Amino acid sequence: MADPTLEEVAKLFRLGPEEPDKPPRFAKVTAVSGDTATVSIGSGTADAVRCCDCAAGDVVLVVTMPSGLLAAVAVKGYSGGGGGGGVQTLTIGTVSGATFTDSGTATDPVLDLTVPTYVTCTESSWGDSYDTAYTWSNPGYGGREFKFSDGRLVREVWEWYTISGANMGEKTTSMSGRVTAFSDTPTVVTSSKVKTNVAVTAAVKSWSDTSCSFYCYAHGTTTGSPKALILIRMFGHWN
Repeated sequence: MADPTLEEVAKLFRLGPEEPDKPPRFAKVTAVSGDTATVSIGSGTADAVRCCDCAAGDVVLVVTMPSGLLAAVAVKGYSGGGGGGGVQTLTIGTVSGATFTDSGTATDPVLDLTVPTYVTCTESSWGDSYDTAYTWSNPGYGGREFKFSDGRLVREVWEWYTISGANMGEKTTSMSGRVTAFSDTPTVVTSSKVKTNVAVTAAVKSWSDTSCSFYCYAHGTTTGSPKALILIRMFGHWN
């Protein structure tokens, strides 16, 4: 075998002046196999890297890569063939139970993501609302409960009464038949609001799933029989 010429070596390693750019052109797909699309070029055919979802019969845009290989990068009109050249498979994450629906058209797809609600909350209430009780209207007591599907249970109970003297006054609020039983010992938090300029301290004496008793102690003068609105919050579980 004769030794290669310098021109042949230069061509083999693509040395020397660059070849003129070959403009993109459209070509018809004659066959598809894996990542390769066979397209008709002039009077013959050539293999191109399949960079779009094309199928036999599609007209694709073919470009020449720097390596000299052809690449089919887009389908003209997004139609034709079995592939259709439409929306590609796209993984954006994993959400158990989530679904996609298409509310658009073939040429203008609109994907709607539906994600299931994993934790639900059932709210119930009785008596005056907290805001109504704070207007010092009668009867001035009420409560509400938040029951979560994951087992959490939050209960709020409030009631106002008139403080007569600085001594602790006891108040019992009935909840019989209105609440869900706690399956554990809840965390209990108290707070208070007053009608006149007097500080108060609230403390829970006892609680059950039928009633709640608490004390209130006034700090300082109790002239004018100030009113105090006591709020009891309980955080626990129902199963």
